[in-house]
Amino acid sequence: MSRNADYTDVDNLVPPSSTASFEGLVISWLALNVLTWTITLYISFALKSETVSGWFLIFSLSIPFALCQWLCLAKHIANPGRFLIYTLSGWIIGAIIGLVMATTFAVSTPNYTTPEYFLRFGLPWGLTVSFFQYGFWETRASRSYLWFLVNSFALVGGVELFGYLLIWTSAAINPIIRVGLPATIAGVFYSVVSVPLLLWLLKHPKVKLSGAILKKSQQLGFS
Repeated sequence: MSRNADYTDVDNLVPPSSTASFEGLVISWLALNVLTWTITLYISFALKSETVSGWFLIFSLSIPFALCQWLCLAKHIANPGRFLIYTLSGWIIGAIIGLVMATTFAVSTPNYTTPEYFLRFGLPWGLTVSFFQYGFWETRASRSYLWFLVNSFALVGGVELFGYLLIWTSAAINPIIRVGLPATIAGVFYSVVSVPLLLWLLKHPKVKLSGAILKKSQQLGFS
C-alpha cells in the first residue's frame, strides 16, 4: 500500500526529505534569515527617522523575510505558496500593530533606539507572525502549537536583543558596528532558536488515517 493511501488530505503531506536536504535547509535557513535581518535593519536605521524607518521596516523587511523562509521551505512542504501568503500577511499586520503600539501608546515620547520601543513593537509583531504561521502548520505537523510559542520567543527575543545591543554599540563611529553587528546577532538568535523546531515539524507530519484504516486501528486497540 502506498504511503499516500493512509492520508485523507494529500495536499497537506510534507514531502519526504533526505538527511542531506535537511542539512541544506539548516544552512539556508540560518544564512538567509541572518542576511535579511542584517540588511533590512541596517538600511532602516540608516534613514534616521522614527516614522520613516518604522514604515520602511514593515514593507522592506516583510517581503524578503517571507520570501527567504519560503525559499528555504519550498522543497520541504506541500503548497509552499500558501506558506508565503500566511507569513507575508502575518508580518505586515503584526508590524503595523507593533508600530502603532510603539509610537502611540508609549509612556513617554517614543525613542526608536530604546529597548522599550522594541518590546512594544516586537511583542505584537512576533505574536502575530507566529499565529499566522501556526495556522499554516496546524493541519500539516504534529504539535504545531509549539511553533507559535517558540517562533514568538525567537522573533520577540531577536527584536529586543537588537534594542539592547544598540545601547552597547551606540558609541561606535562605524555604522556597520553600531547597527550592522546588533542586527546580525539578532538574526543569528532568531535562526538558531527557530530552526530545531522547524526540523522537528518537518519530520513529524500530522497523519490523517482514512476511514477503513482508522476503523481497523480502533479494532486493534490503537486508537
